[in-house]
Amino acid sequence: MGSTTVVIAITIASILALAIICEYLAPKIKLPASLLLLCSGCGIAHFLVMQGVDLQLRWQSFHDIVLFIFVPVLVFESALSISLSRLLKELPLVLILAIPLYMLMIGLTAAGLYYGIDHPTGFPWLAALLCATLVSATDPTAVLSLMKQAGIPTRITLLVEGESLFNDGVAIVLYSVLIAMALSQESMPIGQWHENLPKEIVLFAYVFFGGALLGAGMAWLSSKLYGLMPASSQRSALTLVLPYLGYIVAELVLNISGVMAVLVCGLGLGRTIRRSADSNDFNPRLWGFFAFAANAAVFVLVGITITLDMFTERWLAILIGIAAALFARAVMAYACVPLVTAIFPIKSVKLSHRHVLFWGGVRGPVALALVLALPLQLDYWFTVQSIVYGVAVFTLLVQVPTFPLLIRKAPEAATDNTLANVQPSSLQNDASN
Repeated sequence: MGSTTVVIAITIASILALAIICEYLAPKIKLPASLLLLCSGCGIAHFLVMQGVDLQLRWQSFHDIVLFIFVPVLVFESALSISLSRLLKELPLVLILAIPLYMLMIGLTAAGLYYGIDHPTGFPWLAALLCATLVSATDPTAVLSLMKQAGIPTRITLLVEGESLFNDGVAIVLYSVLIAMALSQESMPIGQWHENLPKEIVLFAYVFFGGALLGAGMAWLSSKLYGLMPASSQRSALTLVLPYLGYIVAELVLNISGVMAVLVCGLGLGRTIRRSADSNDFNPRLWGFFAFAANAAVFVLVGITITLDMFTERWLAILIGIAAALFARAVMAYACVPLVTAIFPIKSVKLSHRHVLFWGGVRGPVALALVLALPLQLDYWFTVQSIVYGVAVFTLLVQVPTFPLLIRKAPEAATDNTLANVQPSSLQNDASN
């Protein structure tokens, strides 16, 4: 057995062991497990460096494993766990939150970063947009259980989950487009934006909607094959093959969004799994484990790659990033959501629930995974990575621990319409559709 194989095996086993320990300790010390994983990675890296060990962590080490292993797992599991029939009922507001309002948040955050840092050469508009794309993407995993315990209505929880799911897809497509632009030129002068914008919009639409169409075809095919396979092991193998096969075909053959293909496929396949109502089907548990392992790996790797220089040299940029991201999120929750529900025939969102949309928009592993894969050819990669890490640490240290205080101020009565009383599999709802 080669030394590389041994290192990989030890690394996987160590990350899983850390994840188990951190999940066990988190509720006892009232800290997010992801924060403990991040601190563990940081501590391990510091210890090994002190021993003179070269961790051999390079950009090339992360790029392929992040984009072709971690990202598909995280997106597919999230899509698989959402009830499609419930999502469709709130789809208009979810899509507004996840696409136009997400774009607005990116614009506001990028403007705050660009003018706050005020270094057009070292931190151009393209860097600000790339950074804003990552820090504006949300992941509610750390607060979902708290929302369920507080009896937050299903609709609000679904809005938070749905927004996160779709803006992850949009974020990854934008990230790819911006990285391609950044690698083709060192900076983006203001005059060039007008020349390149139509081309980039067309490219974004082709990549985004092309991936969604491929995902719809995969979902249809998987639903047919799923019904033909009586064995649970065969069905589980199908859920592994189709997303990764679709992702690879989309990214490497068709040059469209593999993430959107995986997302739409996951939504459709999740509906099929729930409608089958097979008590022996362990697909949700299987993919729950995959997501657990991928989350743990991302946070440990982030911890390993965090350096003290990020917080001593880029502390002001980090503070600007935190302030800009929070301001943009506040504009979305308190100004844009009421405006949207007033203009369109969409049920309004009351103020206490807009607090949940604002403070519950925490940053998650997808943004961290993407920033791990940031090409080092970019002069501003360290600043972008520092800001994204800083915002993520703020999320884990401030937003997640204080979220229970926020929802206690507006407690909801747990009724049959809240997630507190809905079975995780949502079998009855989807089976009836």
